[in-house]
Amino acid sequence: MKHGILTAIGCVLGHLAHAQTYAAPGMPLHLQRGLPVVSALPPKPPTKSETVAQPLSPVIPRFWHAPDSVKLKAAKPFYQFTGSKLTYPANTMRAEIEGNFSARLTVMTDGSVGSVIITRREVIGDAVPLYYARGLTDLEAEIVRVMKLVRFEPGAAADTITITSRFRMQ
Repeated sequence: MKHGILTAIGCVLGHLAHAQTYAAPGMPLHLQRGLPVVSALPPKPPTKSETVAQPLSPVIPRFWHAPDSVKLKAAKPFYQFTGSKLTYPANTMRAEIEGNFSARLTVMTDGSVGSVIITRREVIGDAVPLYYARGLTDLEAEIVRVMKLVRFEPGAAADTITITSRFRMQ
């Protein structure tokens, strides 16, 4: 019986050696096993020097104003930039979501993208149901993120355009 008690005490002491300790001023010491200490204070917002800015696109001409014969050539920098920045989210890959997604962009007078709204989802093939909802949400968030990086030439008025992005698994 003594051996059993000593073994139990040894196990408890072994766990205490790996536990984190913390105490608030004027409060008793508490043990916390393997869990991070969570602050009751809200996290402070990062300062400008701490934030890592996403690289914005070069200034792209408002190609939708060009005549049809020039439009394709004028749109090339836009599609090159968005194609290089769009990534397939992990949940979207797990769900095996492929298809065409259309987004309506509001281009402000200063050339920035004001709002991005997904207007059409055309999912092709059979998606894995377990990851489908999260995969679809992550893919739409990725489209919005990249479209917000695009910078167009300033214009006299705000414009609204619809862009279609095609996603295919390789």
